[in-house]
Amino acid sequence: MQKYKDVLEVYNDKAFVYSVLCSKAARYYKVLQYSFSMPLILTSVIMTYLNSNEKTFSEQMAVLNPIVNITTAVFLSINNLFKFETHGNNFKQMGMKYQKLSHLIESKVLNEELSQDFVNSIVDTYDNYCENTDEIPHHICSQIRKTYGGVKHLPVVANGVEKVKRTVFDVENVILDSSLEVQASPRTTPRVLATKKTQDGHF
Repeated sequence: MQKYKDVLEVYNDKAFVYSVLCSKAARYYKVLQYSFSMPLILTSVIMTYLNSNEKTFSEQMAVLNPIVNITTAVFLSINNLFKFETHGNNFKQMGMKYQKLSHLIESKVLNEELSQDFVNSIVDTYDNYCENTDEIPHHICSQIRKTYGGVKHLPVVANGVEKVKRTVFDVENVILDSSLEVQASPRTTPRVLATKKTQDGHF
């Protein structure tokens, strides 16, 4: 029973943190959506007013029309390219799913309704949610890592581990001298190994 609780505690933390990540990402994309939508509304209102007074602003219209049309096309293209609204809605829905998953785990643990099948279902559900969650902006992951790092188990997207490449000498050709400095023979062929680095840069 205890081993089930230990595993579920990890996934409960990850689901909770992921729900916070999704919530913040949803707000972030909503802000971007409104930021690119408001100029379109304003230009539309301005052009409507100018067109209603075409005789008065005939000269200005010749200049403003192409500018407004280009601006509108640019903002619409950016909206369509980055799909701010779609990402925002996706993060909102996934945040609610992660939250419900966390609540389900807490309920089962409190009622002592634990089994291997339940643990497996939680793991499968969590993995499925992760596969269907859009990429979360880096600055949000960094913020959550600072807030919950060392407090809760973090999902992979927020754990701060990244792969780097280090050039090392072939072990067979390394020579140690009396001062313990590492030297390589002329025959040494560098090879690249993939290692891991934490957020603060220590290997």
